[in-house]
Amino acid sequence: MANAYYGHEIVGELADALSLPTDGSPDNCTQMVYVGNETNGGLWMYVYCNAAIAVASGEEFNIQFVSYSSDTIGSATSPFSNTNNGARPGSTGTAEADVLCYPLWNSSTQGAATFAAGDLILEFGIPDTMLRLLSHDYAGFTIECDDSNGTGKVDAFIVARV
Repeated sequence: MANAYYGHEIVGELADALSLPTDGSPDNCTQMVYVGNETNGGLWMYVYCNAAIAVASGEEFNIQFVSYSSDTIGSATSPFSNTNNGARPGSTGTAEADVLCYPLWNSSTQGAATFAAGDLILEFGIPDTMLRLLSHDYAGFTIECDDSNGTGKVDAFIVARV
């Protein structure tokens, strides 16, 4: 059963008050949501600010979308494929490990990243064709921040939009 979250009826929760990692290495969230590999373009990932986020200018703050072939964190990969026969019906794909999906990227050459509690940080449509090609049934994300003094927390979840 769906739950109300920031005014949305959610399919599943990815993070609840997840603190920003501040050591520069991505935090692979331990929660994932079953989405099936045929999403029909109707599933979206939302990331909201739970507690005020402050990342200094010159520091990175990134969110990467990942998908999974099974319900284990070790199967996480970016949902991109080469050798996919143009995504025609019946095609499969080969995961492309060198291509990453970053719907939010604040590089060290950009300004500070700040969000107030309750702010929408990210709204991202989950790519159904690539999930189908790779037979990925689960979705998740990683978050990265290399500001050792960075602060804040995020909430993240999947929503079905019709």
